[in-house]
Amino acid sequence: MNEYKPREVQTRYQTDADDTPIGFVALWRLLWRNKLRILMPAILLSLLAAYVVTRSSDTYTAEAQIILTRGNLEIIEVDGVNSSELTSGAIANAMTILNSRSLAVQVVDRLDLVNDPEINPLLSETFETGTSWRDWLSSWTQASDEEDVPVEVIEQADEATLARQFALEWLGESTAIVQLPGTNVVIIRATTSDPIKSAAVANAYAENYLEYQLSFSLRQVQRATDALADRVGELRLRVQEDQRALQDFGSSSPTISLDSLPTLVSQANNIRVRLQDAQERLSDLNGALAKIDGLENDPSRDGRAEFNADPLLTEMETTVAGGAIAAAELRSRLPDIRARAIEQRDQAVRLEAALRESLQSLDERIVESNDFEIGYRELEVELETTSQVYETSLARLKELIIQSGVRDAGAQILAPAEVPLRYDIQGRRRLVVIAFILGLLLGSAYVLARESTNDRVRKTSDLEDASGAYAVVDMPKLRRGFWRRDLQRNVSLTEGRSLFFEGVRTLRQSLIKSGPPRHGGRVIGVFSGLPREGKSLVSVALARSFAMMGHSVLLIDTDLRSSSLHRTLTRGTRGFGLQDGLGPEPVELSQLVVSQPTLRFDVIFAGKSTRSPADLLASENFAKLISEAREQYDFVILDTPPILVVPDASQIAQHSDQQVLVAEYDRSPMIAVRDAASILRNWGSDEVIAVLYSAPQVFGQQYGIDRSDFSRYLKS
Repeated sequence: MNEYKPREVQTRYQTDADDTPIGFVALWRLLWRNKLRILMPAILLSLLAAYVVTRSSDTYTAEAQIILTRGNLEIIEVDGVNSSELTSGAIANAMTILNSRSLAVQVVDRLDLVNDPEINPLLSETFETGTSWRDWLSSWTQASDEEDVPVEVIEQADEATLARQFALEWLGESTAIVQLPGTNVVIIRATTSDPIKSAAVANAYAENYLEYQLSFSLRQVQRATDALADRVGELRLRVQEDQRALQDFGSSSPTISLDSLPTLVSQANNIRVRLQDAQERLSDLNGALAKIDGLENDPSRDGRAEFNADPLLTEMETTVAGGAIAAAELRSRLPDIRARAIEQRDQAVRLEAALRESLQSLDERIVESNDFEIGYRELEVELETTSQVYETSLARLKELIIQSGVRDAGAQILAPAEVPLRYDIQGRRRLVVIAFILGLLLGSAYVLARESTNDRVRKTSDLEDASGAYAVVDMPKLRRGFWRRDLQRNVSLTEGRSLFFEGVRTLRQSLIKSGPPRHGGRVIGVFSGLPREGKSLVSVALARSFAMMGHSVLLIDTDLRSSSLHRTLTRGTRGFGLQDGLGPEPVELSQLVVSQPTLRFDVIFAGKSTRSPADLLASENFAKLISEAREQYDFVILDTPPILVVPDASQIAQHSDQQVLVAEYDRSPMIAVRDAASILRNWGSDEVIAVLYSAPQVFGQQYGIDRSDFSRYLKS
């Protein structure tokens, strides 16, 4: 092996577009790359649904439409009788009635479904005459994958009950009742194998609902009328009792009237004023007596001055003496004046007592009169309230009596069901579409689950970490048809303007830059860990690229076990080649080389042999062939077998100056790349350039440049 040591080179021709956090764009790219995996389950499920639909019998759907009105959907109200608005509770009540078992039973009886052989298996041809229907029921439940019917149920059931149960189950599966959102319209759909029967079932549901609602309405009105009539009778008796109680209460106190209370209150106020005056007079008289006693007990006091200062003493002096008394005679007349004051005081005491007694009597009469008025007013209010309720109830009773003759069903048939002329095409299409959408969801779920557990090479950094290569090159997929069919035409283009060939040129420049100095030809080995990772395509394209630069190039197919270059480049069968030249009898290099004038390089195909390929590649003849090729050609490119599959590549790596490790995007497992690179290093291969084939984004696309923009740039 060449002793040249590689330079310290770290080449990255693209930043990882996938290193950014996953968003909608990354999710879309992921789903788009796996569109076949997503479409396959969708197509399979839709085909299966289409097969099931075509195998199933034709069904016909008939629709009857009814519109709900106020009617009797709400319980009769005293308030809001004229309101026409339909509440959500009323609509829910109507839907409950439409889906009730009692209405279904009426439909069964109306159409006599229990005697329909299609519905009642007891009347069908599969039911053997003379067979006990209980034994048949037990065997039928077992044959239909249902749980066994308990013995007590079979013993207690009868044939009529069983037939009706079959009819109800068939009716429940064949009908659907839905409300149009935001409206009072209810649609009754019936789907059967008979168009006439479908229309009959839908119309029977609508008609039975109207009859049920009408009878229910009449029962409700009659019930309300009876209850209200009883209420009116009770109120009438109560009004009479209140009138009698008011009359008896008014005659219970003949001395008290509703008009006497103000007079009594006025009299009481006058007496209170007089009592206050009498109390003040008594207080003044007691004061005057106290002054007279003071003058009698104290001769030194000036009696004349005190008499002049007190008007009450002056009044008494005048009453006793007929006028003012001289100061010398005043003391002698004090006993007379005192007697007069005591007399007036006694009169004032008697007057106060009389007034107090009169005021107490008036207060008692006022309380009695007030209680009488309150009780009387309460009886009047009670009588008035009872009378109003009685009049209202009586008026409502009259209204109900009138309404009982014109009550409606609370609904109208908006459109009766017509006999359908075509089977349910829309339902079949819907089933296929649902199956297709379900398949898309399953495919997407599979892709996302696979992505979450994906350990394959998805990014340039993944390949760099796994391989430990000093240079990583991204190479997009060759997109001009299947390469084994169109490769020769593609690589023979004069310019080769495509994203793939730009990647090949990048690989070529990396090899030239990092390779040993030119002292003879350079041998480049193109390896891969597993088969079908793009190794042979890269080998041919790389040989073509060196040849376009004017170098002499020899491409040797060393994959002796599963050669493909002879089919790719010549479209022929395997003929004379490398294995023939490595036999016991030496063959000249010129005899093995096949010139490719269109491609401008020479090729040695694998050839045929019965010996082991590993033994042939380890022989001296192979080493001599490589040495001779190194002398005659500038570049010798070795298309090798997979490293991890056969041991042949170990012999080839010893003769190569540079190694190219090819891994395919989203195909090559990380562990396979890691093991292949480790094996190359163990063989002493220090110069490894990793190639990420079929990379989705290269050459500036991570910076927002569209692939079409790059293509237009290349063609400009």
